[in-house]
Amino acid sequence: DAADENIAYLKNSVQEGIIDERLVLQEAARRGIQAKDEDVQALLDAESKNYASQEEFEKNLSYLKFTMDEYQQLAKEQVIFNTILQQETDAMEDIDVRAYYDQHPEQFTQEQVRASHILVETIEEANDIIAKLNDGADFAQLAQENSLDGSAASGGDLGYFSRGRMVAPFEAAAFSQEIGTFSQTPVESEFGYHIILVTDKIEPELMSFEEVEASLTESLKSQQQQVAINTFLDKLRSEAKIEYLNTPSVDESDANNDEGELPKNE
Repeated sequence: DAADENIAYLKNSVQEGIIDERLVLQEAARRGIQAKDEDVQALLDAESKNYASQEEFEKNLSYLKFTMDEYQQLAKEQVIFNTILQQETDAMEDIDVRAYYDQHPEQFTQEQVRASHILVETIEEANDIIAKLNDGADFAQLAQENSLDGSAASGGDLGYFSRGRMVAPFEAAAFSQEIGTFSQTPVESEFGYHIILVTDKIEPELMSFEEVEASLTESLKSQQQQVAINTFLDKLRSEAKIEYLNTPSVDESDANNDEGELPKNE
């Protein structure tokens, strides 16, 4: 449906992504960056390994309306794109991971809860199960008989989990309930209706630096890389003349280059 606002969002996202890509490739050309044949082939080989055979790989390209030559050109551009972005991120300063850990202890204080649940499709089913539980029915047995979740086989037991692992409504209910209690009203999520039984809790405990060092280092480096890339793209855009020829709001006088010359970046 062309009137769907998601379509407009996707079109804009694709358009802006293409602009960023073209600007980066133009900057790479100015720096004299070229793709080595072996790097392009390595990228193609890595992609083809996702398929059962080279024939299947080429069949998928045909389905996507790519010729092999066109795909090789895309791979070449990707190698160039990766090379210049690597140059931009290589200049990043070393991250003091330990300092970040010491300054943000709240991010590494882990509280856990153990819970079981029964997942059903309708609120009527959920209310019926809650009534049976209040009458003394066994939670695990009801889970095995009624739950749509894979945990039904183990009586609905989900084991221990920390915050951020479950969908928001489920998490809020599980962490707010007392040990040994079950939901008195159904908890609705995108999956259906849950009846949650909290069986244990582990009080908040600060994780050691050694436990989080590897994942924290990767996360902080990724964030720093994204900032560097965004700064680089903003710089390229600020120096470029970008004409949106298919955008009604663009001033027609700006959409024509009266000088008859190409802008520095286009």
